[in-house]
Amino acid sequence: MTVHDALKSTVLFRVGTWLAFAAAVAALAWRRRATPPGAFAISVAISGVVYLLSFGVFGVATDFRYAYWCVLASLAGLIPALLARRSPSDQSRSGPH
Repeated sequence: MTVHDALKSTVLFRVGTWLAFAAAVAALAWRRRATPPGAFAISVAISGVVYLLSFGVFGVATDFRYAYWCVLASLAGLIPALLARRSPSDQSRSGPH
């Protein structure tokens, strides 16, 4: 529990940090939304944002445990978002046919 207690007051355990991170993942993948990795990254990140924002309306408490899905969705969407940015787009790389 000492590690948890040491990290509890940092930005890692702030809901707003993960909300902003999920929005950044969606923004990162937005230009490649037509590719499967881009679509996955956007879908997962936005689901975390919507889930977290729903607690603003239906909130029971302000515990960090309610942000777990947003944390997981942000991290799960980051890798496909980065892969989508590395892969060439069908429209931008294709030449005349």
